[in-house]
Amino acid sequence: TTRPPAGSGAVRDRWESLAALVRLAEDFEAARPGATLTDLVRELDERAAAQHAPTVQGVTLASLHSAKGLEWDAVFLVGLTEGMMPIAYAKTDEQVEEERRLLYVGVTRARLHLSLSWSLARSPGGRASRRPTRFLNGLRPGSAALGARG
Repeated sequence: TTRPPAGSGAVRDRWESLAALVRLAEDFEAARPGATLTDLVRELDERAAAQHAPTVQGVTLASLHSAKGLEWDAVFLVGLTEGMMPIAYAKTDEQVEEERRLLYVGVTRARLHLSLSWSLARSPGGRASRRPTRFLNGLRPGSAALGARG
């Protein structure tokens, strides 16, 4: 089906992965008419090899989209302000929920350490006009939802 299943979780993740694979295959075929299934598999293998975590000690800079399926011992998510997460272009409830799922992807990439951060101002010494993303409500110490649970 072309419509995603309701809710979130493993079923939705599987559907999104398969939908992405279908789109990739369609794009590949459009860009390379006459390409074979073997060509597509080779392309997928090359893409997978390019996304593996580094084998040396170092830092990996990744977008939330490209982090799907990968994990690190420590993850630092920055810029978690309204307008950035969810992005200002997310106007409908569905778009905002998709942004929430993206943040979930980022949060679940951490094996041992997770750091979430935001800035109050755009530049040092600037006017404090930014607010933390609504997605952090209930996660921060002292927030209403966290306090209500205990």
